[in-house]
Amino acid sequence: MATWSHPELGDFKLGYTGWARDFMLPAFEPFRYGWGGRLRTRKKFTLEFDVDDEAEDNGPVPSKRAVAVAQRALQNQDLLAARITKAVWNDLNGRGRDTGMWWHGDTRTINEQIASVFGGRKGKPQSLSSINDLYLLLGLNGIRIRETSYMCERPNASINFAAAFDDEHGVGVLSDGTPFAWHRVCF
Repeated sequence: MATWSHPELGDFKLGYTGWARDFMLPAFEPFRYGWGGRLRTRKKFTLEFDVDDEAEDNGPVPSKRAVAVAQRALQNQDLLAARITKAVWNDLNGRGRDTGMWWHGDTRTINEQIASVFGGRKGKPQSLSSINDLYLLLGLNGIRIRETSYMCERPNASINFAAAFDDEHGVGVLSDGTPFAWHRVCF
């Protein structure tokens, strides 16, 4: 298996979709939701640099700009986690700019989805009633660094969560890795 080493980020292995390595991300540990209504505790999460060009056996290495986004996301994880929680909470409650997602302000359907995922099981959230509920309704799947993505023509971090209110697709938040710059709730 091909590897790529970065002096600060460490050794990455080339998988099917990119250069990947697990990192400890304590700021995202409180997000405990897992697909299908399972609550979980995780300490390590995958950070992966997308590789679009399959022509090269070793894959192209990430650009300096993409590496900088990854470094900022890792360094700013505490503030990013807090900012993402607030952004998703606001979006779910219909506050702020409409993201275009079905859930924007549709708390009735959001709560129906949550109830269907957890099926009334004791000790599981049955609705979205406070911002703290998001820790049981979202679970970090990983961070994908892309050179470009839909509606973003510069390197970005897609911070991807499983979500009880959209168990099929989850929630992604695009960021440049800084906690006070642009973020876009999507998927």
